Amino acid sequence: MKDNFKILDKISHRFQPQGYTFVVLLAESHAAIHTFPEHNSLFFYLYSCRKPDDGKKTVEYLKQILKPCNIDMNERPIVVKNTRP
Repeated sequence: MKDNFKILDKISHRFQPQGYTFVVLLAESHAAIHTFPEHNSLFFYLYSCRKPDDGKKTVEYLKQILKPCNIDMNERPIVVKNTRP
């Protein structure tokens, strides 16, 4: 990944007759890629608890190597509030 995440572990699964899932456990959270060849689609999820711009370099890298025709992208900031007194 291009954002200097610390990779703790990886797992993948190839579905029959088609499809692939790849999940990466990060020290900062996790990332996943799910393919749906029957729909010519790929879904990429990245969750990080470091800072708001985390993942932008990784997304740009994936765009460069995959060259998608269409991109539907959602960004959703997650705020964790400290509830300790």
